[in-house]
Amino acid sequence: MGAAPGTESKGSVNVELNIVPFIDLMSCLTAFLLVTAVWVNISQLDVRPQDNARDAPPCMENCDDPKLSLLIDGDSVWIGVSRVNEFEQIPKTASGYDWDKVRERLRA
Repeated sequence: MGAAPGTESKGSVNVELNIVPFIDLMSCLTAFLLVTAVWVNISQLDVRPQDNARDAPPCMENCDDPKLSLLIDGDSVWIGVSRVNEFEQIPKTASGYDWDKVRERLRA
């Protein structure tokens, strides 16, 4: 039960709650909810295939050539195709980097 501060009688139970901050908080939360709902709806990616894309072979026309990636690290050389994201590590030998193997893997 509520009590009025400063009084000792049990019959005084008038307590005034200031609910304006709660109303302000709820209005802000409602605004964030609505903005988030609209943003999630707008930012969706359209993943539906266009025309006959399902039956077309992958990358017959307008395909970019694969981009080779070469990373020279302190203890190894990494070679790979960026689009596939598979990289091969060529470790550094005692005499230095194995450039012949790097050239061979780049040609392959």
